[in-house]
Amino acid sequence: MIKDKKFYFLVIVVLLVIAGLFFAWRIFYFQPEVNYLISGVPYNGIYNLFSQNADSTRISSVMDILGYWGDERFKLSDIKDKFPVNKPVYSQELKKFFEDNGYETYRWTVFEAGGELRQVKKFVNEKKKIPVMVFQRFAVQPGIDVAGYRVVIGIFDQDKKVAVHDHYLGNNYEISYDNFEKMFANDARVILAVWPGEKLKETIKGPDYSRPYPPRTRAMDETGGILISGRGQGLKYFSKDDKKIKELGLEIFGYFVNDLKFAQFPLAFRLSSLALWAQMNLALEKPDEAIRIINESVLPYNKNVNQQAEAGWVLPNHGQLLYPYIVLSRAYLKKGQKDLAIANYNEAKKIADAINLAEEGRRQYFGELKKELSL
Repeated sequence: MIKDKKFYFLVIVVLLVIAGLFFAWRIFYFQPEVNYLISGVPYNGIYNLFSQNADSTRISSVMDILGYWGDERFKLSDIKDKFPVNKPVYSQELKKFFEDNGYETYRWTVFEAGGELRQVKKFVNEKKKIPVMVFQRFAVQPGIDVAGYRVVIGIFDQDKKVAVHDHYLGNNYEISYDNFEKMFANDARVILAVWPGEKLKETIKGPDYSRPYPPRTRAMDETGGILISGRGQGLKYFSKDDKKIKELGLEIFGYFVNDLKFAQFPLAFRLSSLALWAQMNLALEKPDEAIRIINESVLPYNKNVNQQAEAGWVLPNHGQLLYPYIVLSRAYLKKGQKDLAIANYNEAKKIADAINLAEEGRRQYFGELKKELSL
């Protein structure tokens, strides 16, 4: 009789342990299948931000999140001031920005691979409807290590795909589960989910689920790749302190502006990119090459740049770019040809006056150059 009681007691204990393990698995590990696309997340990327001097993956991702939640307290200029284009911004700073402005956040970061999709699924699903910012490389090809933020808007277990808003590759870009996991950088596996706190919900509009997604443009499908492998990779290497790596960055950027697909970009973007290429040459003590690029490939075409409409692109609202003249002025100054440097400085000033360039922009373009020219 005693043996029977011990046996039954042992069976009960085993069943309780099994039940406990089952419930723990349900709570901590089990996830139902997710096949869901969050509606109404606005898209921002290089296509609409480059002409506003806001070409930054963190700016585009923050604007996506704020726009989705219907938060109209911040203009693009506010986000540019908070997260300058050329300054590194870490996920802790993004987290603090949102929390300081009434949002709840969840930040997940580890150094070892595994668990990324599980974390994303906690928020990107039919119940939560919370888009998630992730920090990743933008390509899986060897040798391309450009990284930044993108926003996950959909998860599809049935197709093993993730849908994202990508700064370079466009809206509703699909990535396989396998590539998505590979794109997480080993030293910065970051996921950041953001949603409004109870107080904030009373003052913002909230999501507009009726807003349809625009179709992906030809530019996103055909030229997004070279924006990463050419422009992005070139600028990344050029930002390094090592001169040899800078030279490699200049070379890669040169491949970008000479790629056959480069002609598919709007005129304003092409001229801006060529002027940047000239500036890179100038920074590496190649003023003659910078002058050649501007005089032969930019200035002859620097007119009516706002009239070439391209699907998905937001172009400058003025007909000429002033930046090429700034680069040319600096190049002539580098060669000691001050008269030509002043002449091109004055051409840039004429355009600035014609377009009523704001004081901030005038300081950016003319501040140091004016001092160097002793004007």
